[in-house]
Amino acid sequence: MRDYKSMEIPQAKAQDSKVFCILPWIHLNVMPDSSVIPCCVSPYDDVYGNGEKQNLSEIWNSEKFKTLRLNMLNGIESTGCARCYSLEASGFKSMRQEMNNHFQNAAALIDKTNKDGSLDDINLKYIDIRFSNLCNFKCRGCGPALSSSWQNDHQQLYQTPSSEMKVKSIAVNSPEFWRELFSLIPEAEVIYFGGGEPLITKEHYEVLSLLNTLGKHDIELRYTTNLSQLHYGHYDLSEIWNKFKKVTLGISIDDLGKRAEYFRHGTKWAVIEKNLQTLVEKYPQIIRSVNCTVNIMNVYYFPEIYEYTVLSGLIDPVEFNVNLLLDPDELRVDIMDAEMKRKISTRLKKFKFKLQCMDRKFHYVLKDIDSILNFMNSSDKSHLLPLFKEKTRQLDQLRGEDFSSTYPELSGIIK
Repeated sequence: MRDYKSMEIPQAKAQDSKVFCILPWIHLNVMPDSSVIPCCVSPYDDVYGNGEKQNLSEIWNSEKFKTLRLNMLNGIESTGCARCYSLEASGFKSMRQEMNNHFQNAAALIDKTNKDGSLDDINLKYIDIRFSNLCNFKCRGCGPALSSSWQNDHQQLYQTPSSEMKVKSIAVNSPEFWRELFSLIPEAEVIYFGGGEPLITKEHYEVLSLLNTLGKHDIELRYTTNLSQLHYGHYDLSEIWNKFKKVTLGISIDDLGKRAEYFRHGTKWAVIEKNLQTLVEKYPQIIRSVNCTVNIMNVYYFPEIYEYTVLSGLIDPVEFNVNLLLDPDELRVDIMDAEMKRKISTRLKKFKFKLQCMDRKFHYVLKDIDSILNFMNSSDKSHLLPLFKEKTRQLDQLRGEDFSSTYPELSGIIK
C-alpha cells in the first residue's frame, strides 16, 4: 500500500521532522470563492482545487494534495509551506508545529496513505471554512478575497475594475460542495471560524444550530473575530457557547485607539473596548485570546498593546498570540531601514527587561520579542520601502487618512 522512503514519520518522529505536517491528512481550508488550499498559512493563489468545479473527493485526492503528502513523508520541502519554515527559522512556533502537537492522535491516518499519496477516506478532524468574505472592516493587511469592504478601494488602488461579486459565499456559489462539507462538520474535533467576519455571517450560525441540534457539544470551537459586535438576529451567543466544552475567541487587536481605527479601518475603538468588557463580565466561560499581527505600523507600539491587553488583566498572558505579517510584502517589519530598526530594537529590549523584572507570569512573550527582533534584523528588505510609501499614500488619499499624524513616531519612514 505504501511506497515512500521512510516509515518513521508517524508517532514521535513527526515531531522531529522539519517538513512534516499532519494537516493534509485531516484538514482543508476552504476560501469564500470555493477555492481550496492546504491551510490558512498557505499562499492564497496556491490553489489545490475549487468546489465550483470539483467535488470534495476530487479535491482531497488531487495531484497537488497527493504530491504534498508524499513530499512530507519523504522529507522534501514544499514551496507552499515556506511561511512555516520562515517563522520557525526566526524562532516562532509555526502552524505546522502547533497542528502536529495538537493532533498527535491522528498519526494512525498516515499509515493509510496509498503509494500515490491518495487517501481512501476523508477525515476532516480540523475544519476551517471561510464561509464568506462578508466583513465590515477593510484592514490594511487584508484585501477583497477576505473582506467585501475592501473591493472598491482595491479596484481604485490597482485600477482594476471588476465584475466579480463583492460578497462571495460558498453556500451561494457552490451549493453542492457546501452540502458535502456541511455533512462532515459533525465529525470534526475542532472547527475554526474565520472570515470575513464570522460573527456577522449567517452560515456560522447555521453550523452552530446543526451542532446544537445533534448535541455535538464536545467539538472545540475556535474563532478569529474583530469583535465589532456580539449579536446576530435572534441568536444568543452566550446561550449557545455555554453548551460547548471549549470555545476560544481570538480577538484581532493589532493596535489601540486611533491607530487601530487607521490600520483596521472600520474599527470604532470605543465599541471594541465595550465588547471586551462585556466578554469579561458576561462570558467568563469563553477563553479570551488576542491575535496581534506584528507589522511595520505596530511593531514600535507593541509594548503598549501588550500592556493594555495582558498587564491590565483583560486576557491571560498565555493567550497573547503573536503573528508576523508576511504578506503583503510592503508591510513586513524587515523592510525598515537600519536606523528605524535600531530604534525599535532598543524599545523592545527595554520592554523585555521590564517584563523580566516583573512577575514570571508575564514572561510568555519574551521569546516572541526575541523572535520579532530576529526576524526584523536578519534580512534587509528596505528596497520595499518606496512601495510601502506609495501604497500608504494612495490609501490615505482614498480613505481621507494620514499616516504621519496617526503614527508621529514613525513619520520618518514616509518622509
